[in-house]
Amino acid sequence: MTMRKTLLALLIALGVGSVARADEGMWLLEQLSKKYPELVKRGLSMKEYDLYNPNGTSLKDAVVSFAGGCTGEIL
Repeated sequence: MTMRKTLLALLIALGVGSVARADEGMWLLEQLSKKYPELVKRGLSMKEYDLYNPNGTSLKDAVVSFAGGCTGEIL
C-alpha cells in the first residue's frame, strides 16, 4: 500500500512539474520596456518610470546594501 502511495505521489509531482511555468527571475533593467506589457497583463499597476527611472526617483532607489556584501529590496 505504501508503494502505491509513493508511486502516486511521484506521478502527481511529475505531472504538476510538467505544467508548471517559472517565468519570473532576474532580468536586466534594460529589458523593462520588453517585459512591462507582460507585467501589466499580470496585474502590475505601477507606471514603467516608477519601476526604473535613471534620471529620477524610482523603485531602483529602494535597493540597499547590508554590511557591504549583501543587497536587498525594502518595500
